[in-house]
Amino acid sequence: MEKILQLKVSLNHIKPLIWRRIEVENTITLFKLHHIIQISMGWWNYHLYEFNVNNKQIGNIRLLEEENIIDDRKVKLGEIFTKEKIKIQYEYDFGDCWEHIIELEKILPKEKNKKYPICTDGERNCPHEDCGGVGGYYQYIKIIKNKNHPEYKEMMQWLGSGKFDPEYFNIKEKN
Repeated sequence: MEKILQLKVSLNHIKPLIWRRIEVENTITLFKLHHIIQISMGWWNYHLYEFNVNNKQIGNIRLLEEENIIDDRKVKLGEIFTKEKIKIQYEYDFGDCWEHIIELEKILPKEKNKKYPICTDGERNCPHEDCGGVGGYYQYIKIIKNKNHPEYKEMMQWLGSGKFDPEYFNIKEKN
C-alpha cells in the first residue's frame, strides 16, 4: 500500500544546521530520492553520490566502479523506511564529502489532491558546489562577510552572482 514518508534531510557537520523536510511516496527508488535531495538542498548534481544503509553501499552502478555496490534503481524507500526514526546516510561529492543524514520522521497517508514529492520546510542555504567541503564552506563564509579580506574580490568572482546569503531559504524555489 502506497504511503507517504516524511523525511528530514540534514547536512552533517555544519552549524547552524542546513536541512529540508520532504514528503515522498514510499514506492520511489533511492535513485529518484537522490534527485529529489539534489533539488531540495540546492545541489547541481555534478558529482557522484552513494547511500549507506545498514553498512551496505547503494548507488549509481552505471557510474561507480565498486564491486559491492547495490543498484539504487532497484531499492525502494518502503524497503528501508519501515518505521519512524530510521536513519540512513547519503554522501554527495566524494571530493568535498557532503554527508547527509536522512531520517524518517513520519509515515503518512497519501492525500488525494496533493502532489509528491514536495519540500514542506527547511532552513538555510546549501553550500556552493566545489567549495572544499565543510572547511572550505566555513572559510568562504568568513571571507564574504569581510569586504576587506584579501580574498574577498576573488571569492565574489568565484561565486558568480557575487551574492550568497547562508541564511537564505525559499521553499517556493524547492518545489
